[in-house]
Amino acid sequence: MIVGQSAHDQKLLRSEDGGLSWQDLGAPPVFDISINPANADEVIATSEQGLLKSTDGGLNFLPLPNAPRLMLVSWSTGSITGVEPEGQLHRSADAANTWQALGSVSSQPIAIAASGERVAVLAEDTIWQSDDGGVSFAARIANLGGH
Repeated sequence: MIVGQSAHDQKLLRSEDGGLSWQDLGAPPVFDISINPANADEVIATSEQGLLKSTDGGLNFLPLPNAPRLMLVSWSTGSITGVEPEGQLHRSADAANTWQALGSVSSQPIAIAASGERVAVLAEDTIWQSDDGGVSFAARIANLGGH
């Protein structure tokens, strides 16, 4: 199963045949999505309405009213890491039921990736890396320009 967002009209789409055909999920426009690597039925999406969660592969989404206002999310084995538009990171170890505030990056994030305790955030022209689960960050690559 593939769940993704259409670049030209922001629709959330799902394919069950390797991308040959697509189903419009009818979800509100989302900014970012991440799928549980251990269970493809669980999908997290960020939206203007807040964080959304699906437990049926993206067919239906419910808002998570107690979640932080995340812009980007990365679901790795065992946890979800997300970042707010202002750069504050949060982590959930229980499939988005509760969240812990972590460290932050100094500018608006553009992308996030997390695997275990390693978290990378692209913010403006710098890649920030954390090796302690997002508690602290160090600039790893700066002056990328054009991103």
